[in-house]
Amino acid sequence: MSYFSGDFERSIIRKYKVAYKTSNFKSLDPIVPSCNKKMYNSLEDAQDIIRYIKENRAVRDLEAYECTTCGMWHLTSKSK
Repeated sequence: MSYFSGDFERSIIRKYKVAYKTSNFKSLDPIVPSCNKKMYNSLEDAQDIIRYIKENRAVRDLEAYECTTCGMWHLTSKSK
């Protein structure tokens, strides 16, 4: 609900050259990550998840690595 009259809003639009354009969301392409693995922003985030998994699940040794494709951090159970 707007507290302003229509004339005031139109004058603001004209003064600041603000244009409202309805967008067609069907024509927008979603951002698709290049990797299908879970992504972590930093090595520290990935190591925190590894610690959590080791404390709460029975798993093989996990390691974090920086992906050359997307630049994010992933987990692997393969030793390097």
